[in-house]
Amino acid sequence: MTSTREKLRAVFLSVLMVVSVF
Repeated sequence: MTSTREKLRAVFLSVLMVVSVF
């Protein structure tokens, strides 16, 4: 079940990176 949490964390990091760009 940790894989799901890791995926969510990866998505969150991606969103943060996109927000940083904008």
